[in-house]
Amino acid sequence: MKKQKIKIILIENDPGQKAAVEEFIASVGFEVRYYQNDTEALLTLRNTYFDLCILDVSDDKFEALNIPDLLLSINRKTPVIFVVGKNTEEDDISFYKEGMDAYIKKPYSGKDLTKLAKKLIDKATNIDRRDENGKAIVFNYPKMKFDYTNMLLVVKDNERKLTKKEAELLKFLLDNKNKVVTREETLMNVWGSDSYFLGRSMDVFLSKVRRYLKTADSISISNVHGIGFKLETKQ
Repeated sequence: MKKQKIKIILIENDPGQKAAVEEFIASVGFEVRYYQNDTEALLTLRNTYFDLCILDVSDDKFEALNIPDLLLSINRKTPVIFVVGKNTEEDDISFYKEGMDAYIKKPYSGKDLTKLAKKLIDKATNIDRRDENGKAIVFNYPKMKFDYTNMLLVVKDNERKLTKKEAELLKFLLDNKNKVVTREETLMNVWGSDSYFLGRSMDVFLSKVRRYLKTADSISISNVHGIGFKLETKQ
């Protein structure tokens, strides 16, 4: 399977500016979702993950935007670029600093915005995303990305949909990376029982996961004789 496109949400009330930005970003292979107001954007942000948010706050009409709510709705591993007016003072920009990762002043080119977007996305993809309990749900390593929620594994440019048990097994090992885990511990956490027959089943699943990760140079799973396994990572 092909690798998923980078998804960007663009919140911009100027149709002309929107068209120029959207066209250029799409031309480099990114998927762009456009919204003209914060009400629609809020609903989408609460239900959809994006790799980047671009928020235009340069227009006076955007003074009505509920920026705190917008930022709270964004997964905080998602970088945010604020587009500000050309005459915006540094003191005004500092008002937004807590919620933004970068800003760009108008007028700007689609090329400059895309360059900044790529830089932030590349930085963000080396950070694990976590759920509300602090548990990792998306794991990022060089040449490998694992989205546990959607059971998707991307190694280099190849995307694979995992089965539920494959995903649970890989997540358990990643949660315990660089540590030895016993066979019994793995069985109880993934299968809920450490019976002999389930142990044979686990060996089959482990073999598959190892094969999927074969070309991911940053990760390896080794047997620890008489004890269990160890997933080792290289960042």
